[in-house]
Amino acid sequence: MACVSHTAPYRHFPDCNALLAAIAEDGFRSLAQTMKASLIDIEDPFDRLFSIIRAYGLFGLNNRALYRLLFSEQLSFGICNDYQSLREATNALFGILLEEISRGQSLGYLRACPTKELGVILWSMVHGIVSLLIEERIDCCEKQKLPSLLTDPDNLLRGIFSILLDGMKANALAPGK
Repeated sequence: MACVSHTAPYRHFPDCNALLAAIAEDGFRSLAQTMKASLIDIEDPFDRLFSIIRAYGLFGLNNRALYRLLFSEQLSFGICNDYQSLREATNALFGILLEEISRGQSLGYLRACPTKELGVILWSMVHGIVSLLIEERIDCCEKQKLPSLLTDPDNLLRGIFSILLDGMKANALAPGK
């Protein structure tokens, strides 16, 4: 509890959107810092990619309310476009993933296709899994209980990454081949 009035934030921000943008910018920067910190002392391109994916996932699970806000309807692209520093923070976050994918491609570990394409696919899958875990939707059917291996966030992220990595590897067959 901050021990301030409900209107106190509006003395520092012109409106609700400005307040949300400031909170989100800080959240995106914190997530980016967490992802970057996870890379310390890791050289293998696959381990580096998994490390940032794991950091992303655990950040979401450990900061559920903030994670929900960062990707909420309230924080639409319109708001992101209205606040340059927020747009820069979101671009920097995605840039970490793209940089690691590009690094893996340049070393011959990942397939040579558009980096952004691989980035969006990987991010979408991880984001979806984290969102499902946050909302407790993965094990929602009593009659079909999932093994604990699939409901443990770390193991689930490892499994998803392993499956995705098979398709991202440089020697993987492209769809339709």
